[in-house]
Amino acid sequence: MTNTQLIINNQMAAGLDVIGDRWVLLILRDIFLGRSRFEELRLHTGASRTTLTRRLGALLEADVLYKRCYSTTGNRFEYCLLYTSPSPRDS
Repeated sequence: MTNTQLIINNQMAAGLDVIGDRWVLLILRDIFLGRSRFEELRLHTGASRTTLTRRLGALLEADVLYKRCYSTTGNRFEYCLLYTSPSPRDS
């Protein structure tokens, strides 16, 4: 088995596909700092609306984040980290 095969087969490589992007790292930094709303994230990361929408979508799809509605008038969401406990087989 070559080093390349080890990297490709590693679960960490799959995670890096999601979080190994500059914008994603900035988004996660801001979420760790307590910013959770789209406009806050856009303002502090400097990402365009399109870029932010795509990266948030990828993080939602990868189950890194979840979104919840914070407004009763319109579609306004907060983005929060999705905490999961490790399964026994992950040990």
